[in-house]
Amino acid sequence: GHVKAAWTLCEAAERKGEVKWKGRDLYFSPGSKLAARAAAGGVCAAAKAVVEGEARNAFALVRPPGHHAEPDKCMGYCLMNNVAVAVRNVLEKYPKKVKKVLIVDWDVHHGNGTQAAFESD
Repeated sequence: GHVKAAWTLCEAAERKGEVKWKGRDLYFSPGSKLAARAAAGGVCAAAKAVVEGEARNAFALVRPPGHHAEPDKCMGYCLMNNVAVAVRNVLEKYPKKVKKVLIVDWDVHHGNGTQAAFESD
């Protein structure tokens, strides 16, 4: 899917040491893959800590943000939708503990990727 295509562009940017643009609102630079994976992993770790009782709540302030990345494409400066990855992860791993999730996308514009990831649920 789109993540494999994104990683290919990230790896090309790393090899050449330059920024690769895809359209007008998406670019890949050396370190983009690591940053995107760390952001998604950080949100997953925060969600897991709450579900497992290690934390009462969590707030993950990560970059890149992710709320524009849709299930089938990167867009809007977002490679992966961090919150969607984390929510899907806890819903699948903890079906007896997690029945519903509230996602608050606090931004000045619409998080189309987050909507696309969950609108059929």
